[in-house]
Amino acid sequence: MKKIAWIIYNPESGKKTFQDSIKIVENRLISIGYDITLYKTKYIGHAKRIARASCEAHADLLVVSGGDGTVNEVINGIANANHRPTLACLPSGTTNDFARNLGMKHSLEANLDIIENHTQCAIDIMEGSKGYIAYVTALGNYVDISFETPSKWKRKLGFLAYLISGVRKFFTMPRIKTTIVHDDGVARGYFSLILAVNTRYVASFKLFKKTDLNDGKIDIIALKYIPFFNNILFAAFFLLKLKRLPGMRHIKTTEATIDPITTRRWSNDGEAGLAGKIHIKNRHRHIHVIVDESVAKTYFNGDSSNV
Repeated sequence: MKKIAWIIYNPESGKKTFQDSIKIVENRLISIGYDITLYKTKYIGHAKRIARASCEAHADLLVVSGGDGTVNEVINGIANANHRPTLACLPSGTTNDFARNLGMKHSLEANLDIIENHTQCAIDIMEGSKGYIAYVTALGNYVDISFETPSKWKRKLGFLAYLISGVRKFFTMPRIKTTIVHDDGVARGYFSLILAVNTRYVASFKLFKKTDLNDGKIDIIALKYIPFFNNILFAAFFLLKLKRLPGMRHIKTTEATIDPITTRRWSNDGEAGLAGKIHIKNRHRHIHVIVDESVAKTYFNGDSSNV
């Protein structure tokens, strides 16, 4: 009996080039024993609806091509289902942080090789107040760049578009009074950036040399507001990768309530969320994903299968 694969692609993602490769993807999946159903997203929220339908159809594999926003929709479509297909990513967005977590490459052929090898791991996701989060929810300076940068810039300039938008944020550092309730207590302070993550990458920057993507914990990084020094703190954290810094809090927790006093909106997987108080909790090993074999050994405790 043949296996069933659904392909969801966002034709507006990145430089809009995935459509030129559809036949290559279809032929490769057919050659390894899948019956294919192909869907193109047509509006915001469409990927979520298609993903939910793939669960009802008992698809074995769900291949998603798009950026992190498309992945977020797909995960929100499958997270509550009794049957959840294994998720595979063919990244075609601007930053593709979630796909980087899985070890996916820039080459389509290399990514199809990873799918054919079919190394599976179960990855943690977060459940938030208004839905599921694949890998990051963030608040503060620079985090709104991903949804404020014009799509036309992203298509023409790629990641450079984000850097250009970031220059405008350099002189507008926020001071956000925040309370964070977590497993081990309460953290209070004035912060310029708050990240709640299960990821190796945010905005293409590598956060951790070693982390477990299925350890049952959320990593919360809060950078304190320090007048005149915040951009230095940001550079030390993101560019120099220093993880012990003055004014930095790193909290590991299974769930948290974060209550910021600000009208700024949260960024969920690079997409605009709501402003205000949120509650998040880890959903341990909730989604099965196709990963590069080396990533399985390093970031999933070697917890993998080739089903």
